[in-house]
Amino acid sequence: MRWLRLDRGDPLPPQAVPLAASLVCPEQMFRLGRQAFGLQFHLEVTADSLERWIRQDRDFVCRAPGPGGPDHLRGEARRWLEVCRPVWCRWLDNLLTALQPPLEP
Repeated sequence: MRWLRLDRGDPLPPQAVPLAASLVCPEQMFRLGRQAFGLQFHLEVTADSLERWIRQDRDFVCRAPGPGGPDHLRGEARRWLEVCRPVWCRWLDNLLTALQPPLEP
C-alpha cells in the first residue's frame, strides 16, 4: 500500500540510489549516501493503524482508488500484512545492523 507520492514534480536527487520499486512508484525506497534512506511505505502498519488511517483520511481513500477504496484496502491488508510482517522485520533488523558503526577494539 502506498499513499505518498513523488509524482508532484519532486524527482529523486541524482546521487540517490533506488533500492525498491512497485508498479505505481519507481522510488519506493532509495538511499542517499551510506546512512540516509527514504521509504515510501510503512513497515509498521497493522490492521488497527490502517483502520485508523482509513477513518482519518476517508475522503482520500474513497476518492483515490475509486468506489470501494476502504474495503479494497482492508482486503489487501488481510491478504498481505501477516505474510509480509516477518520479511519487513528481518529487512529492518538487517538494515539497522548494517548501519551500525564498527565496534572499536
